[in-house]
Amino acid sequence: MPLAPAVAASAEGGDAAVPAATPAPAAAGPAKAEDPVGAVMALGFTREQAVDALDRYDNDPEKATNYLIDQAAQ
Repeated sequence: MPLAPAVAASAEGGDAAVPAATPAPAAAGPAKAEDPVGAVMALGFTREQAVDALDRYDNDPEKATNYLIDQAAQ
């Protein structure tokens, strides 16, 4: 099976341009969002629920979300 031209050239010691690897996108998640209320609300909770939970958990969206999910399960 023949190699692609760029791969063949580099395998033969040629100076074909090899495309640079693109960096992976940053992982998105609830950790330390710029807008913690918005981050919690984006998961389906009301503004009141988000503010209350964030007050309880020092503006940590992950802990606040876990709290709200636990409350919903009860």
